Amino acid sequence: MRSAATLAAVMLSGSALSDEQFFGATALLSTRFDRCGERGDLRADSEAPGLLYDWFGHASPRVPDLRVWDLNCQIHEYFDPGSGWYLPHHWQWDVRDRVLESSERLRSRGEWQPVFERALLAPTVESIRGLVCCAAQRLGVDPYPVLWRYLSEHVDSGDNWRLIAGAIDARRLQDYLSLARMTLLRGTLQPSLGGPVQRESLWEVWWQVLRVLHRFPGEGVDLVERALRSHDSGLRILAVELLAIHWRGSQIPVDTLNLIQERAACETDETARRSFELLLHRV
Repeated sequence: MRSAATLAAVMLSGSALSDEQFFGATALLSTRFDRCGERGDLRADSEAPGLLYDWFGHASPRVPDLRVWDLNCQIHEYFDPGSGWYLPHHWQWDVRDRVLESSERLRSRGEWQPVFERALLAPTVESIRGLVCCAAQRLGVDPYPVLWRYLSEHVDSGDNWRLIAGAIDARRLQDYLSLARMTLLRGTLQPSLGGPVQRESLWEVWWQVLRVLHRFPGEGVDLVERALRSHDSGLRILAVELLAIHWRGSQIPVDTLNLIQERAACETDETARRSFELLLHRV
């Protein structure tokens, strides 16, 4: 089976591409920038530099399509020297500089400005990622208020919770937790009332909220305890890890300890059971 990068390279190899071909290749290429993803690391593809150069050449006439902005942001983040990632030794020495220069030329095009000025007034699922990534800041606007308003109106999207995660600090945490409680504990999302898509959405929201709580030991314990009762073993394991962080070196409250012991006794997943045992061993 050919890799996504190889398929994209074939699609981008022509001098004239239809929009359908270009955006098909763009979608394939976008899967290659998750270093922990199932499709592997872009650096494993020897044809990647040439593929990226081809993509920039075909992307330029299609500015200001937001799909171009989205992938360009992925490329920029991936090749940013601050990411600390080394490029393969067999790639040409100037690959990083050439890619970043192409990325900056693309994002500096004047056609983007009116697109994102309109998006600031009424963001959409297509534009919100670009606003958060860097578009709003390039317009001299703090993206957080726009993102918070958008999240408050679209709490069923785990992607929106992921986008805002990096902006949550101690000042914003309590509002964030209030919205999380309204969403997860008070029935805004009801997995029993929906199908697989709704259940997947609920899981994604839980996952993003719990990951944020990793940065704030001792906060959101009620959410963590509720996650212990989840039907999803991954969420239970994450909740146990959070509890271990919350009470490292201090005594676990009796009610919480009783809940942990109760859930450990009925745990059926072997990995989750070991996590419970390790936590109880520390008590």
